[in-house]
Amino acid sequence: MEFVLDDRDSALDEMYNSKSTPTEGEKILAILKKTGYLGSMPDATDLSENYKDYLDWGDKA
Repeated sequence: MEFVLDDRDSALDEMYNSKSTPTEGEKILAILKKTGYLGSMPDATDLSENYKDYLDWGDKA
């Protein structure tokens, strides 16, 4: 599903202006989507199992 920036902004506005209060997770998700940070990590299917292999240990030498 593709979003145009205007569509995202209006969806976020609608969420924040709705009568129900968004949960903390919904707020964070909206911020990540708006800033473009969501989905910025490389796709690693085994990240949860082998996350230490993906870390940069260069400053630990």
